[in-house]
Amino acid sequence: MNVTDVAQRHTAALISVVSPERAERAARYHFVADRMLSLVAGALITGCVGRAVGPGVALTFTRGPHGKPQCPQLAALGMDFNVSHTRGWVVCAVGRGSIGVDVEWTREVAPADLAAYLHPDELTDPALSDLLTLWTVREAYVKQLGRGMSQPADTFRVVSTGAGLRILAQGAPADELTVLTARHRSARLAVVSTEPVTVIEQSVSDVVAHASVRSDRSA
Repeated sequence: MNVTDVAQRHTAALISVVSPERAERAARYHFVADRMLSLVAGALITGCVGRAVGPGVALTFTRGPHGKPQCPQLAALGMDFNVSHTRGWVVCAVGRGSIGVDVEWTREVAPADLAAYLHPDELTDPALSDLLTLWTVREAYVKQLGRGMSQPADTFRVVSTGAGLRILAQGAPADELTVLTARHRSARLAVVSTEPVTVIEQSVSDVVAHASVRSDRSA
């Protein structure tokens, strides 16, 4: 969701649906925009994960060995979630299997800026000239794996096919992965998952409404 136009009037409503720890953490940000991004992320997680597990189930959140957020109640249903935010945007993905999401604000990036983080073949592939989209796909993939930046850059690469982008892991297609990308004038989005996904954009009011039906404030 795009939160560029979120005004401070939403602060009280957002604080009422996130955990006290997140509210305290958000309050430490110097810029209002950063505070709002953190609060909206917490509310979005509560609403999305809460709807997936259903009413009456208290949510708890932990982190995996490499820092990926986890919800045991969601995992018990064979599902996963992931969240990402950047300037003006917050994205939460929930689905069956494992899932990773990344969103990046639109900007010019040079090959030299990303060379250390890309597979060598990606730098010479003319079909991957949109480096920012390439970067978001790679980020979403390592988040889907739950490994983050600990995953060596040369162990996988993104390739362009007639059906869109695919991921090759150790030279072979990554099994059963869906790669979804979306472009907006102010952001790039990528989702990598073991099941097909649908993108839905919500207003801040929608996020607060969905989160407020939960009695727990854990995200």
